[in-house]
Amino acid sequence: AVVSTQSTGERNTLLKKLKVEATLAQRESFEEYQRREMYSMVRKLDAQEKIDELAKLHKKREFSRTQDIRRERLLVEHREQLDQLEQSLEQELNTLLEEKERDMGLINKRLDDLNNSLFD
Repeated sequence: AVVSTQSTGERNTLLKKLKVEATLAQRESFEEYQRREMYSMVRKLDAQEKIDELAKLHKKREFSRTQDIRRERLLVEHREQLDQLEQSLEQELNTLLEEKERDMGLINKRLDDLNNSLFD
């Protein structure tokens, strides 16, 4: 009943106002949607950067751990080689000492024989 009493011009003005308001509401809604999407993308990018940083850190730690393991293996190998070398040198030294004692014994016997022959 209210609409029927208004003139066509008033109705057209009201319709135009409603269309303008609907368009503005759509724009605001779209802008809000865009804003939300931008924030969402920024959060995703931030999260991805953090993930990338953590991955790099993890890689560095793994590399460092691998290097530590390699160093430890090398140290163990070198210790074993040094132990073997020490044993070998000890055996050689013992052999040389035994030879020296034997030679000294022979020299002393020879000196005793010479002394005995001089006084005979």
